Amino acid sequence: MPRVLLAWECGGGRGHVLTLKRVAQSLAAQRFVDASLHRMEFADELSGVCNEVFLGAGYSYNNTERKARGGAPAATFGEFLADLGFRDPTILSERFRWWQDVIQAQRAGLLIGDFSPCAQLAGRSLGIPVVGIGVGYHQPPAHLTEFPVLLPQFSERVFDEQEMVDAVNAAGGPLGIPRITHLPEIYAGADQLVCCPDLLDPYASERERPNLPPIAELPDSFDGARGDEIFAYFSTTELENENLVEALETLGLPTRIHAAVAPDGVRERLARADHVMIERASLPINLVAQRSRMVIYSAQANTCAMALAAGLVHVAFPQHLEQRFTASRAREAGVLTELNAPGLAASDIRAAITETYHSRGMRDRAKDLARHLRPQLEGNLNQLIRQRLDDVMMGPQSRT
Repeated sequence: MPRVLLAWECGGGRGHVLTLKRVAQSLAAQRFVDASLHRMEFADELSGVCNEVFLGAGYSYNNTERKARGGAPAATFGEFLADLGFRDPTILSERFRWWQDVIQAQRAGLLIGDFSPCAQLAGRSLGIPVVGIGVGYHQPPAHLTEFPVLLPQFSERVFDEQEMVDAVNAAGGPLGIPRITHLPEIYAGADQLVCCPDLLDPYASERERPNLPPIAELPDSFDGARGDEIFAYFSTTELENENLVEALETLGLPTRIHAAVAPDGVRERLARADHVMIERASLPINLVAQRSRMVIYSAQANTCAMALAAGLVHVAFPQHLEQRFTASRAREAGVLTELNAPGLAASDIRAAITETYHSRGMRDRAKDLARHLRPQLEGNLNQLIRQRLDDVMMGPQSRT
C-alpha cells in the first residue's frame, strides 16, 4: 500500500474530520496514513487510525470585495471559492507550493481530500492518484462548464469564473499544476466519493458513478421517530445567537443538546432549565433515534442524512449556502422548518419549534421518507470506500 495523505483545507464542522476518519478506518493501515487538517479542534477523532496528524494549509474567508460589489450572498460554489482566494494568483501559488512540499515530505503515493481543491491540484501535479470525498456540495463534478446557481433566491453572480480559471493557471503553470479550462476542473481526479443521498446532492443528475451512503452513523431502524425528545446539535457558532439560546431555555419541551463549541456560560445557563439535558460527548445514533422526535441544527448535510434515516422532523438555522441548500431539500420534502432571519425573536423561534414538534403531518412524512431513502442510506461504507480506493490504485482498467 502506498503512503496516504488525507487533506482537509476548508470547512468548520466535525463532519469533515469524521469523513477522513472513515477513510482511514477503511484502509486499516494506521502506519501508512497521515492527515493534514486546517483546524485541529477535532484532531483527536483520528487518534488510533492515522500515523501523523498535523496542522495544514487552509483558506481565509474574505468577502471585502463582495461587499464592495453590492454584497449579494454567494450564489454558486464558485462564488464561495472566490471569497476563499481563488481570484488571487499569489495566494494560490503559496497554497500549491505548500501542498507540493508536504506531499513530497510525507512521501504520499495517494492523496484523498475533503474540501481540498488546492491539495488535489498539487497531488495531480506530482503524478499521484487523487481522490475527492465528502458530501455532494463539496464534491462538484469536474466535467461541469461552470458552477450552477443552487437556489433561485440567491442567483446574483458577483465574480467571473473565468477570472478564477486565469488565476489558477497563472499560479499553477510554473509549478506544473494541470491547466484548466473551466473552474470545476479543479476537482478532477482518479475518483470522487460522494457520500450522501441524491436528495441532498446538488449535482445528482450530473454524477457519472453512484453516490455512496452518508458518512454519518445511521440508525439500525428506518421505521421513524420513537421518542419524545428534541435533539439539538450545534457544531460551530449557533449558540452565539442569543435569541436561539433564550428560545431553547424557555421551550418547555424535553431537549437534549450536544454543542461542540459554545460561548462561555451558555451550556451552564441552558442546563439550569428543567427540560434541558446537556451532553458533553457524542451520543450513539441508535440512542438518539430511540429518544427523539425532532432535531434542531444548522442543516449540516451529514446530520440531515442521519435525521432523515431516523425519520425525525427538523428545525434548521442554516448559516451559509451549503446549509441553505440542504435545508431547502428537506423542506421541500415536507420534513423541515427553516428559520433564516438572524434577528428572529426568541418567541418566534420557540413557536416554530413547538409547532414543528407537534405536527403529525410532518412526522408521518418523515417516517415515509426514511423508508423511501433506505436503499441509498444502507451499505457497508467502509467496505465501499476501500473497494473504490483499491480500484484507483489498480489503475483505469479496473473501472472500465
